[in-house]
Amino acid sequence: LTPSEIVTLLVGLIALVVGIRIYRRFAIIQRLNIPAPVIGGLIVAAGTLCLYLGFDIEVKFARELRDVLLLFFFATIGLASRLAALKRGGLPLAYLC
Repeated sequence: LTPSEIVTLLVGLIALVVGIRIYRRFAIIQRLNIPAPVIGGLIVAAGTLCLYLGFDIEVKFARELRDVLLLFFFATIGLASRLAALKRGGLPLAYLC
């Protein structure tokens, strides 16, 4: 089973929303600092494992959007950083850039 790029994106977005709702509902998850996307991803991984073990259906999600979404992800991290935090990083952080 190979879902299209749109279906893969939809599964990812649904997993994110479910992860956020579970994160907000259970205080232990918040105390353990488990991010909401990880929770949603684990649920999708468990679902695909059940499909594979129970029905011998192998799910291969589309990867064409991965590079574009990674660029968006890292760009938003960079935009969200504060200049004071970058200054505290000092010279080692400048080497990474």
